[in-house]
Amino acid sequence: MDIQLLKVFYTTAQEGSISKAAQKLTFAQSNVTHKIQQLEADLQTQLFYRHNRGITLTPTGHILLSKFCMLFKKQDQPSVIPPYRQDRF
Repeated sequence: MDIQLLKVFYTTAQEGSISKAAQKLTFAQSNVTHKIQQLEADLQTQLFYRHNRGITLTPTGHILLSKFCMLFKKQDQPSVIPPYRQDRF
C-alpha cells in the first residue's frame, strides 16, 4: 500500500468531495478517483458511497480514517506500539 493513496483518501474524506480534494492536492479529478479506486482494490472493500452531492464514508471508510488519524497523531508523541490483534483492522 502506498502512503500517497492514504493521503488522497484522507484528504477526500476531509473534503467530502473528490473535486475539492483534487483542488487541494493539485491533482486532476480523474487521478484522485483512480487513486481511491486503487486503494479500494488493494483493501478489497468500498471506502466511499458516491452520490450526486459528493461522497460519504462507508463504515469501513470510517474505520480506516480513524486508524489513519490515530497513526499520525501517535507519530507526534512517543508511545508504545500495542500488540497486534487479529480482530482489529
